Amino acid sequence: MRADGSPRISGIEAKFIDHELWFGSMPGSRKNADLDRDPRFALHSGSIDPPDWEGDAKVAGAVEDIADPVRKRAIFDAMGADPEQIGLDSKLYRADLREVAVTRLTAAKDELAIDFWTEAGGMRSLTRR
Repeated sequence: MRADGSPRISGIEAKFIDHELWFGSMPGSRKNADLDRDPRFALHSGSIDPPDWEGDAKVAGAVEDIADPVRKRAIFDAMGADPEQIGLDSKLYRADLREVAVTRLTAAKDELAIDFWTEAGGMRSLTRR
């Protein structure tokens, strides 16, 4: 979120490592400034156009900025990042997920099927025409 509260869209490469969602950011980026000020984020997967669309996912929550250089190195290594290019001055964030939604077509391809989980409400599913 920007300083004025509006959303900022930033490209990221996120990876699941040890059952947690991680992403990094270059030093001095606007993304870092935004997340330092307000750790809330939303991430939406890219999707392809119909008729090949199989669905998409959205997650939201808050990030934890990882400062421990040993942990950063281990996660960046697990991401396949080149330490010479990344540098330990890059930011590393662990996502604390609070909402997850997956949207796809039903088997009959005549309705949307939406599965979603929230911290407060647990898992739910619905369909929409």
